[in-house]
Amino acid sequence: MFRFIKNTNSDIAPMKPSDIQNDYQSYWQVIKDAQNGSTNNIVLPNIMRNILEYYFSFVHKEECLKGVLNALEESDTDFSPFFRFINRESHHDSVNITDLGEIDSGRFINKFKEVFIKTGFEEHYNKMMA
Repeated sequence: MFRFIKNTNSDIAPMKPSDIQNDYQSYWQVIKDAQNGSTNNIVLPNIMRNILEYYFSFVHKEECLKGVLNALEESDTDFSPFFRFINRESHHDSVNITDLGEIDSGRFINKFKEVFIKTGFEEHYNKMMA
């Protein structure tokens, strides 16, 4: 088995059967790949939105997530386009697509982690990023 990693150039990595992941785990793997520079950063906002929607709907904390996202958007203007992308869904309006600018994976991942910290789920974030 092999894993295909798409970036500027594609890469193929061997896999063991124990490396197979479900969709949710695969989303987190993309975040880890972006963190180490092995995937294109353009996928980060959509992957992060998918994780947040999935996780917070699963734990029935959608309102908590919305509150934290709104507070973070108000307090950090550099990342308001990122939070609009997550909060309004990726295709809500064309501003989200053009307003993200250059995606700095380190800064976006730090803000993504901050969402988990401020909602009280830092332990889950740390587990998934281990």
